Amino acid sequence: MAANMKDFLAKKRAQKTVLTKLKQKLSEPNLSLSELELLRVKFKNLQDELNSIFDSIINLSDEVMSKKNNLESSSVNSVSEYSVVSLPKISYPHSREKYVFEILDSCIYVDDLTTGANDLIEALKLSRGVKEIMSKANMNLRKWVLNYINLVKESEDEKYDIHPILNDSNVPKLKVLGIQFVHNCRSKNKKAGSLKVEKIGLAEEFLVKYEQRVLSGARMSVHEIITNSSLISEQFKGYMCYLVDVYYMLFDLMFGGLYFTFCGYFSFVCYCIKLLFREFVLRSEILIQRDDYYTVIQIYREVNQMMISVDAFISYCVFINVVGGMSALFWSWFNFVVTPKEDFLSFSYLSLMAMGLTARLLLIMLSASSTNQAAEVPRSIIASLPGWFPRQYKKVKIYVRKEFKHPAPALTLWKIYKIDKSLLIRAIGMLITYGIILGTLGTVKESTK
Repeated sequence: MAANMKDFLAKKRAQKTVLTKLKQKLSEPNLSLSELELLRVKFKNLQDELNSIFDSIINLSDEVMSKKNNLESSSVNSVSEYSVVSLPKISYPHSREKYVFEILDSCIYVDDLTTGANDLIEALKLSRGVKEIMSKANMNLRKWVLNYINLVKESEDEKYDIHPILNDSNVPKLKVLGIQFVHNCRSKNKKAGSLKVEKIGLAEEFLVKYEQRVLSGARMSVHEIITNSSLISEQFKGYMCYLVDVYYMLFDLMFGGLYFTFCGYFSFVCYCIKLLFREFVLRSEILIQRDDYYTVIQIYREVNQMMISVDAFISYCVFINVVGGMSALFWSWFNFVVTPKEDFLSFSYLSLMAMGLTARLLLIMLSASSTNQAAEVPRSIIASLPGWFPRQYKKVKIYVRKEFKHPAPALTLWKIYKIDKSLLIRAIGMLITYGIILGTLGTVKESTK
């Protein structure tokens, strides 16, 4: 058997040399038809030889398995020691003519079936031994280890053929299930853009979920990552999930409190400005009856300057809050469409988040728009002031046009947009529409994959 393995390795090295020469010849420019036909024949011969080498690999594997079984039958201790650890196997696809080089390089795998802490050492020893043998043959070890408690429970309920666990109550009922994972897709199959997985028995249900979520690019929730992690002890996974929930809750409360504090402050400022405008309207009526237009203009000049100062001081903060709130609202609506319907907590979180963001935008933009609307009333009084004084009509008109030739001041978004109700409706409608459209496109893309 050693001579056969040595002969196989020598043939493999020789075929690699031939393949390298053929690739160099194929890369030469201006090849004739006869030369291309000759290369095609050589490639066909090389493929036939590789198929024969592959058959010899299978025969050698069968020989190793038969000798191993004979040794196990002669030693009772050996059987009891390795009863829960499976043997290395050679995996190959149905068509031997496809992906020959990937078969020889990456499709050998090891199943680690661990049912307790004592068996983990033996499984690792077996894996190390196989890896050492394969490295000497210039081949890479490919293996897949699965530790999924919910899958084990669901599979037992579905009456799958599973391996028995130890009858030791101190050992947690966890299993590391071996599955066959063939990675032969990358650029060979242009029609399919995902990994090709050969499913075996118990692992089939998990692999379907794996292909749908991981290979399609879907994100897993933090709770799923913690629950499925093999690096976290089982007794701490519940606490970790609880701490994550507390972190997100405190994070939202802190930033939500800051945002709503600013919104409350801005709304209070807008309310005070509207009170000043209302007081100006009442005073101006009294002053007009007294024919005191100069005092009316002086008061409006001070109110006008106050409005300009407030906008210069707070417009940038309003702009940042509105843009940030709109971006977060877009994100929440997008994730609301993408999130699975079974995830009730995520749905509730996103719904409350969208409601809070909408309330924040309404609080800012409605307060500012009502203030800008209230600012139009004093401006109209000043514009109509010459008509209240017919004897001094020209003098008052010239004075008003000289002092207030610019448009009425208003609260803006960083002096870019004047805040009004139409801007609020356009912004929220656009964000919700585009968020739902992109979320729907992402869902369709994932289902297509």
